[in-house]
Amino acid sequence: MVVKTIPPQFYIKPCTSSIMETRTTSTDVSIEIHADYVKKSYHTNIGNFPLQRVKFLRELEAYERFKKIGAEFVPNLIAYDIDLQSITLERIEGIDICEILENCSEYDLNRIIDHIIHIDSFLYKNNINCLYTSPKELIYQVEMDKLFLLDFEYTFVNEYFHQILLENIYQNPKMKRINNVRCLDEFVELSKRRLIDVEKYHYRKVKTYLLSKLGMIRKKGT
Repeated sequence: MVVKTIPPQFYIKPCTSSIMETRTTSTDVSIEIHADYVKKSYHTNIGNFPLQRVKFLRELEAYERFKKIGAEFVPNLIAYDIDLQSITLERIEGIDICEILENCSEYDLNRIIDHIIHIDSFLYKNNINCLYTSPKELIYQVEMDKLFLLDFEYTFVNEYFHQILLENIYQNPKMKRINNVRCLDEFVELSKRRLIDVEKYHYRKVKTYLLSKLGMIRKKGT
């Protein structure tokens, strides 16, 4: 069994208490939530094991790259187990974008968008393509005014093609589940107006169009 622990400067000692909660996000993945860390495991005893392996290695590669380049908007990678296909991460507490938009009057939506644009710029400059991002994978810590991005099983490093994070968020189908239509509409309109602030937005849109015509871009699920 290959288990690797991250060097001390990146290490957060896991709590020794029992599991607080276990979530099975799909038939393929389970998440153990502890007091100060989270353990995500890709199931190894299912029929689509090769795909699980690919997704696990993709996410692990992303977290290792983020650690190397000092990304402050992702949880710290604590440890991982190659054989069991598990990743142990710092636990991030906060509220996701969907929760914010259910009661947007309590939050500065432009400030949230500032954070999303900042993360997008960091990803673009470091050649990291987050192919799919759900609004529930952006966690905001109100007291710290800090936004975290989670879940990287559809993330590719050293990519020539880059998704635009802000568009990925407001166009995500999960946004349709938000009951507060007024807040949702306000966020979408603000996001569209702020696209001009996205790093090389027009260049990236033209590039995406041309690459799609050539069949040279990734699609969700690949």
